[in-house]
Amino acid sequence: MNKKIASILLTAFLITSVTACGNSGKSSDAVQSDETELTTETETSKTVQTTAEETVTEETVPETTETVKKTVEVRDAYYGTLTFEGYGDEYCRIPEVIISDTDTMLINSEIYTDFKVTIDFFEENGPVYPECINLEDSGLSNLDYEYFVSDDFISLVVIRSPQGWSGFMEEYRTSREIYNISIEDGHRLSKSEMLGLLGLSEDEFDELVRDAISAEWEDLMTEITGGYGSYADEMLDRNLSDEVIGGADVFVDPDGNICIKVRIETGAGSGFLQFVRTVGKYE
Repeated sequence: MNKKIASILLTAFLITSVTACGNSGKSSDAVQSDETELTTETETSKTVQTTAEETVTEETVPETTETVKKTVEVRDAYYGTLTFEGYGDEYCRIPEVIISDTDTMLINSEIYTDFKVTIDFFEENGPVYPECINLEDSGLSNLDYEYFVSDDFISLVVIRSPQGWSGFMEEYRTSREIYNISIEDGHRLSKSEMLGLLGLSEDEFDELVRDAISAEWEDLMTEITGGYGSYADEMLDRNLSDEVIGGADVFVDPDGNICIKVRIETGAGSGFLQFVRTVGKYE
């Protein structure tokens, strides 16, 4: 009997031990599974962080270089006055151009040389010239200048206003020397380069010149006493030639008006006359 009881207790003990071992294995597996999931989540988090960092690097905004606008100054290179006894005063203003970070020595030398004869006369004979001379015959004139500045160019005009003329002929005898200058490098712009900056083709410009000559010739004929009769039509045809039209020039005045300068022939005692007409507005 005692042996039977002992056998029953031993069997119960063994069953309890086996159950405990089975539960212990399951708990270990569960812990290992949790650790695996945590590791996977950590690696995923690292992957996302790395990808985000790489994306930021690729989308870095490049550095921008700011363009510095050049400064322009137009000032007197020479200024002189000359008093003619019994007549009055003449003056001479010659400009020079200063552009920041740009060599303008060549264009300034060109301008000065173009009017050196007048400058020398003022220097050698001023401030009072001892005798009254015929200024019309001498070729002496008041010299002055005006200019317009854009972001791309300077349109500089030296104006020679002769003495001894009056009425409508005074304007026709006034001459203008045009210097259109590049702000980028200081060179004197050709007519075609200037037209390009103004948005005009050479054909469009030639048509504007042709219209201006026709209109100016009509105005001139009304001013000249007696006119030219049938000879006027012949002279107009000559002034509409390719040579005259090709010799026209363009500039922008201080008010921003696009102007053309044309030299026409009258065929009479007046010889060649120069006139200026406004043909548009520079925008």
